[in-house]
This record gives sequence, C-alpha cells and structure tokens, in this order.
Amino acid sequence: MLTQALRAAQPGSFAVVMATGIVSAALLDAGRPHLSAGLLAVAAAVFAILAAASALRAAAFPGLLRDDLTGPTAPYWVTMGAASITVLAAAQILGGPGSPALSAARTGLTAAAVAFWVLATGLIPLLAARSAWRHLFRKQPLRYRADLWMVVFPAGMYATAGMRLGTVAGLPVIHAVGAVAAWPAAAAWALTFTAMLAAPAAGRRARATGPAQRSRRSRRQLTS
Repeated sequence: MLTQALRAAQPGSFAVVMATGIVSAALLDAGRPHLSAGLLAVAAAVFAILAAASALRAAAFPGLLRDDLTGPTAPYWVTMGAASITVLAAAQILGGPGSPALSAARTGLTAAAVAFWVLATGLIPLLAARSAWRHLFRKQPLRYRADLWMVVFPAGMYATAGMRLGTVAGLPVIHAVGAVAAWPAAAAWALTFTAMLAAPAAGRRARATGPAQRSRRSRRQLTS
C-alpha cells in the first residue's frame, strides 16, 4: 500500500492542491469565509503531505526520479502553482470580511502565506533551469503540447497571488514582484496560444516530410 502510494506521488499530484485552493477562493467570494479557511487548511496540509511523499519517493525509487527528470517539464510547474494558489486563497481570506476567529489568526495566516510565496518564488529558477537543461542540453524538441498550459496557469497564478498578498498584507515588495511576474506570464500565454494554433499545420508538415526522409535514409543505406 505504502509502496503504491509513493510511486503515485508524481509531480502532477500537486494539482489537488491547486483545485482545493481555487475552490477555497471561490467559497470566500460566495460569502463563506469559514468554509474557505477550512479548505485553505486542507490545501496546506495536502501540500505538506505530498512534499514529504515526493521526497520519500525520490529516495526509495531513484529510477522513477530519473524518469521524471528526463520527462516533460510541465508537471513540475504544478508544484509551484499549488504553492501560489495557496497564497491566493490566504490573501483573499486576509482581505475578506473579518470575524473574531479569523482576526485572531491573521498574523499566523499572513506568515503562512508569505512562507508559501517564498517557496513558490524559490521554485521558479529551479524549474526554469530544468526546462533549459532539457531543451538546450538534452536537445529535446520544443513543440506544442497540451500540458504546456500547466506552465502558463501557475505563472499567472503566481503573479496574481503576489499582487493580492502584497496588497492585503501591506507588503509592497511582494506586490511589485507579482506585478513584474504578470508580464512573463502573459508572454508564456501568448507563445503557448500561438503554438497551439500553429500545431495542426506543423503536424501536417511533419507527416508530409516523414516518408521523404525515410526514403532518403533508405537510399543512403543502399549506397553505403
């Protein structure tokens, strides 16, 4: 049971934290701050459990870790998105209508939100370096895949969460970082959207050139 659970602790597993965080934010907007706070606590706890499981998985199954490192980068961005959406949910609670219980927990909630923001910020250069290593050094082709939106969503979430947290917690540096991060997120969206539109034509060209390339290779083999 434990072995199966560890094997299943892949980078994409953190999507549950993103889903829980966005529902927490929605419940706050729907006027249910206590339910929102409860789901935020669930998101933070699940994030901690998955982080621990990921570390154990890497130690127990290094082969799976190697497969993860050589596989597509996009699922790893879900981890950063999970931390960012937790920040956003916390920021919305901090900026929402108060209650005695939430007011008493404000300092701790602010500290937790900043900690998750620092975590998300620290993950970005690591994820960017891994993407560069995969495509520049391992020569993996960079083409459109649907899971690239798993990069765009966390990028936008990070920018939004930083601006919200900076505003409600009175932290102008975090707000400024979020405002700057909005532009790379917009650029990532534009590039991914353009690649999505161009993907059918690129696929047709690849199918058209495939037989010709195989024919040339066959001729070279016959003459060698």
